[in-house]
Amino acid sequence: MEKFKEIHERWIDIWNGDLGLIVEVVSPRFVGRWPPVRPDVPYDVVGPARMRQMVEMSRTLIPDLRVSVEAGPIAEGAVLAARWVGRGRYAGGIRGATAPPGTEVAFCGCDFLRIESDRIVEYWVSSDGLSLLAQVGALPGQE
Repeated sequence: MEKFKEIHERWIDIWNGDLGLIVEVVSPRFVGRWPPVRPDVPYDVVGPARMRQMVEMSRTLIPDLRVSVEAGPIAEGAVLAARWVGRGRYAGGIRGATAPPGTEVAFCGCDFLRIESDRIVEYWVSSDGLSLLAQVGALPGQE
């Protein structure tokens, strides 16, 4: 369990901007499973390079993003779970958003990570993307 906690801490460090850790923490066989944009279209991120792009994209939208763990990690077998919250200032870039750059945002989510040979091979995330979109005024019908 202690090793899993260390891996999870480094995973959070990646989201907090330490992209150099990706080669240490993320397996070459990594598959990240994000919520689909449409129910019939899965959104999988395959490999460390694509994972890096996802983090970079997130940090472009929220450059000072700080992710902190609220609960966990809890491990069973090779899988660990944790609840987190992300906070920062929106920099712009979400299509249709009306919030000005500098708007403070906060959103939460849960991660499930499968570990093999001390590296993350599979990742599932469930995050409150709708809340983030609402905070930046990007939902239809928002003024």
